Amino acid sequence: MGNIKIILEKIDFKEHSLHLPKKEICYKHIMEAYGGLHLIANYVGLNKPYYFFKKPTFWQHGWIPDVCEFHPLAVCGEILSHGKMSKDPTYLVGKTSNELYLKKHDYKNTVAVGLPLVYLPKREIKRVKNTLLVMPVHSLSYVKHEHWNFQDYVDRLLAIKNDFDKIVVCVHPSCIDNGYWVKEFLDAGFEVVEGVCGGDKNAFQRLQLLLETFEYVTTNGFGSHLAYAAYFGAKISIFGNFAEHKVEDYADMYKTTNSEEYNQMHKHFCQLTSEKSLHQIMAFLFYGHPKEAIQMITWGKIQVGFEAKKTPKQIRQILGWDVKNRIKYFTSYEGIKSVITSFVPLKVKEKIKTFYNFFNKNL
Repeated sequence: MGNIKIILEKIDFKEHSLHLPKKEICYKHIMEAYGGLHLIANYVGLNKPYYFFKKPTFWQHGWIPDVCEFHPLAVCGEILSHGKMSKDPTYLVGKTSNELYLKKHDYKNTVAVGLPLVYLPKREIKRVKNTLLVMPVHSLSYVKHEHWNFQDYVDRLLAIKNDFDKIVVCVHPSCIDNGYWVKEFLDAGFEVVEGVCGGDKNAFQRLQLLLETFEYVTTNGFGSHLAYAAYFGAKISIFGNFAEHKVEDYADMYKTTNSEEYNQMHKHFCQLTSEKSLHQIMAFLFYGHPKEAIQMITWGKIQVGFEAKKTPKQIRQILGWDVKNRIKYFTSYEGIKSVITSFVPLKVKEKIKTFYNFFNKNL
């Protein structure tokens, strides 16, 4: 199952067809996660992003519920993106409360700007009545969840299949690679579409199309898609047997993580996102049937930090993309080198790199 790839790029409804954008993988900078850097570049009027910043910059790309304000790493895991916990970089976070929390812990360069998806341009997308998008909780490439009951969840959805005109299942790429969900849903006659991956430049556009097209969205556990679906106006629900992220699932990860502080934070995070905990803090998301769910756009806007969205001018100043900082960068050694190398063909760069590595190895 691990090598099965299901990619439904076109979803046909009675009223119209939905054409999903193709993947465009980008790996040049961590700010490109899910295409965030490209969204913000487009927002400020650039054809393509700059890859320099006033200071090292990291952007929180996933939803952080208020209960996660118990440790800086739970609010912004990107604090460890550069290998150690440092208070020097600029940390872009979703909500103002996130900014205040991190500043309270001496992360002085934290700025609330909203999550990347708030910078998506508005699109005229037709929402199709009585349709359901199923988004099962997803795994990661380095984590196994053998305790998840895939067939039981599929059976629960089969029991309500006739209540909708169309149901499509969106499965995360890591789950496809791990052999989760796909076979059971296909065997039951469901259509399966591949979800988004972190390296895809068009990830948020893909999510926007899906979450603004289906009337209902349902899942079986915690994830950013809860807040995203609400923000985009879908009627979101948690339904069926709950798939938890248990501490024991991450045993191998804890062994290889260099930060015990991160491990302890993550274990607490798993407890906070358990079924019991979510029933206590987000009971309004649980329903006996996905059709009972309602729109919660206001709640969704709060969760993704829509109120913290900055103007193009403010973004340029925060990132160092304003005129003053651009002149400073492009007259520096790094800037001049960047401009010159942009004209060097890729094959030449590869030959130079090979020679450089060989030379250093044989010194």
